[in-house]
Amino acid sequence: MNDKRLINKLKSGDEKALSKIMDKYTAYAYTIAMNIIGSYMQKEDVEEIVSDSFVSLWSNASGLREDCELSPYIAAIVRNQSKNKLRKLRADLSYDELLDMIPDGSDFQQQLDIMETTREIVSAARELLKPEEREIFIRHYFYGEKLEPIAAESGLTLSNCKTKLYRAKVKVRKYLIERGYDCYEK
Repeated sequence: MNDKRLINKLKSGDEKALSKIMDKYTAYAYTIAMNIIGSYMQKEDVEEIVSDSFVSLWSNASGLREDCELSPYIAAIVRNQSKNKLRKLRADLSYDELLDMIPDGSDFQQQLDIMETTREIVSAARELLKPEEREIFIRHYFYGEKLEPIAAESGLTLSNCKTKLYRAKVKVRKYLIERGYDCYEK
């Protein structure tokens, strides 16, 4: 069942639609939550975030647009739930526990460099890539999803998905090299 039909059924209060959405997007939501808070919390906390995210989707179903895909809504909800959970965790931590979470100086500079490069990569993805390429690129490299489910959900063959990912990667690499980032050529 496509997302438009699921959204319509969800808006009309169909619990089976929510169940189908959860079947389709739980792994996606879990991956996003793990990428944001995985090293700070336990598996049960991540599962709670995913569950709370689907409850929030259900509660706010009336605001969904039928002409959009569900994945951006779900990603935004999971990110917000994860960030809220992190804020709560940080508020509950002592000063010494917070200090233990701060990297040392050399790691800190490396983290800043990674963040700057990540911003450039996202900028390149927005400017250069077609929507389908951008979705494959971001889902694979930023959310850590495997290509098989991406291809299946996109209606592409695995081979076509790999080709699109490779071409997107080449475009982004070229963009970064032109801007002076150290990217290796293969």
